[in-house]
Amino acid sequence: MRNRKITTILLAVLLFAVSQGALAQQRTITGRVINDQDGQGIPGASVVLKGTTIGTTTDSEGNFSINVWSGATIVVSYMGFKTVEMEVENRTQFGIMLQTGTNVLDDVIVTARRSQRGITIPPHTVVAQVQGEELIKSSALNIPLALTGKIAGYTSTIRHRGEAGPVETITLFRGKSPLWVIDGIQSNYGQVLQLSVDDIENVIVLYGINAGIPFGIPGRGIVGIIAIYTKRF
Repeated sequence: MRNRKITTILLAVLLFAVSQGALAQQRTITGRVINDQDGQGIPGASVVLKGTTIGTTTDSEGNFSINVWSGATIVVSYMGFKTVEMEVENRTQFGIMLQTGTNVLDDVIVTARRSQRGITIPPHTVVAQVQGEELIKSSALNIPLALTGKIAGYTSTIRHRGEAGPVETITLFRGKSPLWVIDGIQSNYGQVLQLSVDDIENVIVLYGINAGIPFGIPGRGIVGIIAIYTKRF
């Protein structure tokens, strides 16, 4: 009986030590993301732990804070700039400069693979694309959540309305609620939540003052437009 008590105590001590070691491996890092043009902070840049959907976005000054673990790599991205990957190692503070990339597309035709129908991207419009296969791999509850970590400046989180209240998904693009378009038609957020990731061909994200022109909503693209194309389109 005595030996059993000793064994139990030793096991408890061992488990406590292991848990404390795991917690010690996690820490908070902070940093600032700036652009290579004038060194100003980039608001709404995406900072994600590589291989996960865990991430955050920079504030109005380009600052961020995120919890990481030993051996983690952060992926920093923003539309119009080249994506940067940095190993955390033993650092706690980061200064990250993003260089202007090649994903700012002017007068490009984006065509849905099945329908052979396309939209013309207006000048001065930033574009990003996510294929349906990538959404399926995420195993997320809905499309807004599945897009997390795949679009710079985009966040989607689950929030409970009170302890026993319903669950709602809050989606922001660069700090604002984006407009949604399904198969070329402006749609509401509820319609987006009803879609299945298995039915999605691809998602095109447009941002800029002219981004709404292809969908008949000129001047609305400054908040960001997320155009979803289904396999039936």
